[in-house]
Amino acid sequence: MIRVCDIFERIADVSNLKRVATEIADQFPRTRLRGGEVVLTIVGTIGRTAIVPTELRGANVARAVAVLSPLEQVDAEWLQIFLRYEKTKRGLTENAREVARKTLNLEQLREFAMPVPSIHEQRVAISLVNELLSKGLHIEQTLSEQTVTTRAVRLSVLKSAFAGTLVPQDATDEPASLLLERIAIERRASLKRVGTHPARNKKVKA
Repeated sequence: MIRVCDIFERIADVSNLKRVATEIADQFPRTRLRGGEVVLTIVGTIGRTAIVPTELRGANVARAVAVLSPLEQVDAEWLQIFLRYEKTKRGLTENAREVARKTLNLEQLREFAMPVPSIHEQRVAISLVNELLSKGLHIEQTLSEQTVTTRAVRLSVLKSAFAGTLVPQDATDEPASLLLERIAIERRASLKRVGTHPARNKKVKA
C-alpha cells in the first residue's frame, strides 16, 4: 500500500511499504494499481506525485492518495509535470478544504482543467524538463561538494594557524607566549596610570 510518506521527489519509495490483508485490499478494486498511473497526495501534504512502477502492480493506496490513470493521448510524465507545476500546486492547495487537515476532494480534482497538447509536444516538453532537472541536480551536487571542500580548507587553515605553520617561521621572531605576556604587562601598566591620574582623583566641591 502506497502512503503519503512513500511519495517524494517524483518517485514512489518501495523500500518501506506497509502491507494490508488481501481481503481488505479486495474491497477497493478501483484503486488497485497496474503500474504507470500517477499517484497524488491529497490530504495533509497536497501535491506530491509519483509514477507507479510496474513492480507495484496489484498494490493499492491509502485514502490520502489519489490514483490518476492517464488517457491514451496523455503521457504520464506530462501529467506529473503539470501536477508539479507551482501554479497547479497552488491551485490544488487553495481548493483544498480545511478539516482536521487540508483535504482535496476527488470531485474537485476531476474538475481541475489541464492543457493537453499533442503527444509529440508533450514528449518534447518532457525531454526539456528532464534535461533541466538533470542540470539542476548536477549544479546542486557540485555546490554541495564545493561546500564540503571549503569547510575542509577552512579547518586546515585554522589548524595550520594554531600550529604556527601557516607562514614560514623566523627563528628570531619573538615567541607568541612572550608576546602575549608583554601585552598583558603593558595593559596592566596602562590601567594603573589611568587609575592614578590627577584629573581622575580630583575632588569637586558641592
